[in-house]
Amino acid sequence: LFVHSAFRDFLSLGEITPSSHFSAKGVVKHGRISTAKRILEIGPGMGPFTKEILRVSPATAEIVVIDKNPDFIEFLKKDIPDTRLVVICGDIITIPSEELGVFDSIISSIPLSLLECTQKVSFSQKIHRLLKPGGVFTKAQYSLSSTKYFKESGFGPIKWNLEIRNIPPIFIYSCQKNL
Repeated sequence: LFVHSAFRDFLSLGEITPSSHFSAKGVVKHGRISTAKRILEIGPGMGPFTKEILRVSPATAEIVVIDKNPDFIEFLKKDIPDTRLVVICGDIITIPSEELGVFDSIISSIPLSLLECTQKVSFSQKIHRLLKPGGVFTKAQYSLSSTKYFKESGFGPIKWNLEIRNIPPIFIYSCQKNL
């Protein structure tokens, strides 16, 4: 399914291989998932981060995942039968913020480097609206070029590291919404 989707729509997927469990563990650690009550994952794909989020998050947490690819959505519904998981097919930018509510932690691996500048601005502003004050946004990305959009949207300092046990190596960065 992953390979088929990568060939069919690489610009939407932005990856040549699924994320490693090392990158999933890094994202979850940066996202403070173990204490979060509401978690949003944008672009879960086949769920490598989703599975780690579910493994680490509290038993009472609500995990919302949003993906534009209906094949991935169907896969997640069948592959991960967890009652804490809410699976939505759609585009994070077009779903009204009021319908989603606010989150303690937001995780994304969508390929921001492939988006137009205006889309990056819209994305970072939407993330800011969806996070509670003090909430954390965590991103897995092959470049740090998009971090400036989060700085400009009112987030605090960006912390990052490079996960070399991913093919190809990937940056994991996080920033907190100011209180």
